[in-house]
Amino acid sequence: MKIISFLVFFLFAFPVGAIETHYVGGFAQFDTQYGVMAGSPYQAAMGLRRIRTNFRGDVGRFAYRVNLDHAGSSTSVVDAYFEFSPRSDLSVRMGRSRSPLGFEILQSLTELVFPEYGATHAFLPNRDTGVFLTYKVPKLTVNAAYLAGSPDGSSLSKNEDLSGALVCRVTSDLGETLKGSLAGSLETRARKSGDVASSLLSSYAISGGSNFFSYDKNTYAEGLFYRIVPNLVWTHGPFAGMAEAVFSQNTVRNSGKSQGLSHYAWQLTWYWNLLGEADAVYGSNAFDHEGWQWGLRLGGARMDALSFSSFADQSQTESLFVLGSAVNWYWGREAKWSLGIDEVFHTRASGQVSRETVATARLQVVY
Repeated sequence: MKIISFLVFFLFAFPVGAIETHYVGGFAQFDTQYGVMAGSPYQAAMGLRRIRTNFRGDVGRFAYRVNLDHAGSSTSVVDAYFEFSPRSDLSVRMGRSRSPLGFEILQSLTELVFPEYGATHAFLPNRDTGVFLTYKVPKLTVNAAYLAGSPDGSSLSKNEDLSGALVCRVTSDLGETLKGSLAGSLETRARKSGDVASSLLSSYAISGGSNFFSYDKNTYAEGLFYRIVPNLVWTHGPFAGMAEAVFSQNTVRNSGKSQGLSHYAWQLTWYWNLLGEADAVYGSNAFDHEGWQWGLRLGGARMDALSFSSFADQSQTESLFVLGSAVNWYWGREAKWSLGIDEVFHTRASGQVSRETVATARLQVVY
């Protein structure tokens, strides 16, 4: 509420004529979702997944954005920040925004190839609060941030639980031939130690599906934590692809025993714009008229085998493999139908293998 109050004050502090551009819009996503685990249906859902209102504008060298989500029983703040650009190649952002880690998670939810994020999403933070800096030179972009520190697969909820995180992302343009980019991200923080009552640890889930890994209730975090996130994006005509990996190092403790654990996840996504005569631009809807899009995704994750010695139950997933496909039918920029199906193969620490199917159908309207 403090952020929203400050934004309202900022807007009224300037004459109306000082606002050079102002935009109010948003989108709604209506989902039907169905899952099957080991032959048993679960989590069948139907309803509004997201309904968001986006306010943004420019006031001289300042820009602002407030993004609200109205799905559920109450309205929540998704983004709320100011951005100051003293020069064309430099900008400083303050407030709540996406953490500059990974690639897919930085894309607009309205432009994703699949209705749900891939396997790497569970190992990355979503939104965070702090100071963000962007510096651009020819063929190179540097994003740096000092953030409150957000848990894996979620947005920050309690500032007092996590110490500050330093994040750096460097993106290099590979040229016009393939219109590609190569990026690497690093986050590191000296995290406050948790305890049994407040573990500061995350559970991990397939987007739209079930939890596949959780720590024992007596396991809690301590010490240094870091992530390394390399990714590659390329486009060529109507084709586009993305490769991404996440490597994380986490120190945990249980019953006096401490252990550094290394987890990793990866995904490869490829898509083709067909019947729409539109060039592919990863993370951007190139259709101004009706068009079709087909996507294919491979992904997986592996949890450190040492997790199952003292810190997690043997029934948890040690490794998983994801094979997915998606079809999008665009009616222009304002609306699309999406259908995505992921086949997820779990290998438990006990050696048991199971199969999970997650199907999501979505109607999206942008206004």
